[in-house]
Amino acid sequence: MSDLFTFWEIGLALAALLGALGFIFWCDWDARRRVKAYANPQEKDKAELEDTFRKTTAQVIGAAAVVLVFAYTLTEDSGTFQQARAQWLQLHILRHR
Repeated sequence: MSDLFTFWEIGLALAALLGALGFIFWCDWDARRRVKAYANPQEKDKAELEDTFRKTTAQVIGAAAVVLVFAYTLTEDSGTFQQARAQWLQLHILRHR
């Protein structure tokens, strides 16, 4: 085990890498599955449909990730804001004594 990274950090990085690869594979598989539902599209149309489905799927999941990160940051920052407010109130009370 290295001093630079802990066991958990390495595990988290590997899990993120596997998740990203799985997401790429899933976007491709899902796009191909959805295009099969159309009645014999031309090759150019088929490629455009697959591309559109991939983009839409990636945008939806990307937006969900942004919302989750925002919610996490908001909850973490709320504790910081409460600490800052408590410190400000203590300083304000000490000044006016």
